[in-house]
Amino acid sequence: MASRLETLSTSNYAARRKELMQLTKRLRGVGAQADVDLPRIAVIGNQSAGKSSLVEAISGITVPRDSGTCTRCPMECRLSASTEPWYCQVSLRFEYDEYRKPLKDVREVAFGPSLSFNEKADVELVLRRAQTAILNPNIPHTDFLSLSVDELRNYRQDSTLKFSRNVVCLDISGPNLTDLSFVDLPGIIQNDEPEIVQLVEDLVVSHIRGNCLIMIALPMTDDIENQRAARLAKQEDETGQRTIGVLTKPDYLTSGSTKRRQEWLDVVEGRSAHKLRHGYFVTRQPDDDERAQGITAERARQVEMEFFNTQTPWNNSTEPRRFGTVNLTDSLSKLLTDIINKSLPGLRSEVQSSLDKCRETLAKLPRPIEDPSSEVLHLIAEFSSELKAYVNGLPGHEKLVQKNRLTHEKFKADIRRTVPRFIPFEDASQNDFDETCDDEDASVDSDDCECQPMYLNDMRAHIKATITWELPGNVPYHAKAALIANITKMWNNPAHHCFNAVAGALEKLLRKMIDHKFNRFAALQAQMTVLVSEVVKQQQVAALATLGLILQFEGPPLYTQNTHYNSAVRERWLTKYKHARRPKDSPLPSKVPSQGGPGWVTPLSEAVQEALASLTRAGFSVKEEDLVRLEPVDEYEEELGVMADVRAYFQVAYKRVIDYIPLTIEHTFVRAIANGMQESLIKGLKLGEDDSKQRCAMFLNEDENIILQREDLEAKQHRLEQAHQELLNFGGL
Repeated sequence: MASRLETLSTSNYAARRKELMQLTKRLRGVGAQADVDLPRIAVIGNQSAGKSSLVEAISGITVPRDSGTCTRCPMECRLSASTEPWYCQVSLRFEYDEYRKPLKDVREVAFGPSLSFNEKADVELVLRRAQTAILNPNIPHTDFLSLSVDELRNYRQDSTLKFSRNVVCLDISGPNLTDLSFVDLPGIIQNDEPEIVQLVEDLVVSHIRGNCLIMIALPMTDDIENQRAARLAKQEDETGQRTIGVLTKPDYLTSGSTKRRQEWLDVVEGRSAHKLRHGYFVTRQPDDDERAQGITAERARQVEMEFFNTQTPWNNSTEPRRFGTVNLTDSLSKLLTDIINKSLPGLRSEVQSSLDKCRETLAKLPRPIEDPSSEVLHLIAEFSSELKAYVNGLPGHEKLVQKNRLTHEKFKADIRRTVPRFIPFEDASQNDFDETCDDEDASVDSDDCECQPMYLNDMRAHIKATITWELPGNVPYHAKAALIANITKMWNNPAHHCFNAVAGALEKLLRKMIDHKFNRFAALQAQMTVLVSEVVKQQQVAALATLGLILQFEGPPLYTQNTHYNSAVRERWLTKYKHARRPKDSPLPSKVPSQGGPGWVTPLSEAVQEALASLTRAGFSVKEEDLVRLEPVDEYEEELGVMADVRAYFQVAYKRVIDYIPLTIEHTFVRAIANGMQESLIKGLKLGEDDSKQRCAMFLNEDENIILQREDLEAKQHRLEQAHQELLNFGGL
């Protein structure tokens, strides 16, 4: 009963081991090793370390041994125990292009038909052909299927690679095999060009990192410390947790090397400083004479065990299971099975996590272009629509309008600073009058005003200089027109400064929008920059022409239909000027108690109100400003009248120009550009012409970095999706 249970347990373990080996084979077949850390065994060693003989002993085949293609690419051996007849299928797995860049789709293709047991001797030649095909990826692999050994040795092309990361795969199945998979890496070389030496070491290191069981071939003819392969293994596995040492060429130690053999026995039995978690094994492989005589694999294993059973000190070792290729192979199979078993849950999680992250990163990249013409039109429409949103100050697009409003406010202040500074006194000696104060607008500091103060004597001289054939009491029209012209001609610079500020803000916004909207396509971005700049320039010419026309409107003839407002302002300023000239010989107290209620009032204000009330009772409709006519006639009556006329007209013209200039800029420049942008760009890109499709395709050539990044991510996503599916389909999880 116990024997039957033991047999069942062994059978279940063997089935599980085979399933696990097949799973890793399929995962490697879809290229999952590029993205996740698959469990594996890698065989490394210096050149002439006996690594090839070791691989032959484990796989049961003959591998190329001379210099050339045999050491210039990895070889993956996948062994499978079977009761079916022996066969070997050689395949090529292309994971990288000739520039060692991962391919989007990993391909594993059969290299010729499978070989039967009777064709076992042909495996070596097929491997030579396969490895030559790997080193020439630009040539169809079928071209190498019939080349002879001599043709392969002499085969060289300018494009032939010195080494390749692509893999020659061997699927070997049959009786007397153990379920096992391993990667045989090129031997470490030291006497070659430095870049070749480094290339091989980089290839080896890339395979032995991470979840890899490192099997290192160490010839007993040299110290471990002298082995470059041993140093690389220690570099990646400092504590020796995942390294197996395989000591080769024990028969090369002469009978007189007793001490040397004892030192190696100490290594095997764990008494040396070079301890490894999985320890060391010792194998003895056929020498050149035995191979020349055609020794079989079965006979080689017999000779090997006879050697260890009869030779001292090996036959006296306390670790007999550490000797022989069969013991090594069984141990490797169990170790790899255990590693894969333990790695499966984490592997599934790693694949899912990597796939999620890959999809997330890919989703952030711009989508690839399928219809260039439609895409260009779509981008132009979006660009134009967004520009209109900024011009209209829609939610989220307020900055342009807000900046322009500040510019308009500055323009208003600049025009306000051109206010005439009329002082209703003969000269500066009597100046205690604030000529810039206005009830309708904020006061302007007189020091900031553009105009010089003008006194009554100055105004009298100005009027006198303009008199020609006028009748007495008639101030020449030119006297007023000249004063107004001196003011309005100062409006040209503020108006153009306002335009330049608005244009600058718009151009800055357009550059930012172009960079944001078209930065994915360098050619289109450059073309859009040129076209948008041209649109702005053309509209600028038209807008400036209109702006100049508006400014001309403030030149001759002086005109307004806002006569009521003009008259009201004139009367207000005339009253203000005359009040300022009142004698101050009998000043009234500044404040007295109000008789009509609580608080205080000025005596003058109270007296005026009483006079207005008396006149109203007498039937006269009189306002406070009409009372100025009761003042005695001023000797500067004409001058004061001119001051009031000019000041009133300034107020009328100022009120309209601070609106019309911003509106002119807005409509003839800002909005004109926004409204005509889409049509202008379509015409500029010639999208209606016959070759527009080709032109759009040229414009949408993406940045090479984005293309490469998307291709890499798509390839990675494809590999991970396949790996994910393989893990889902595997019933042993």
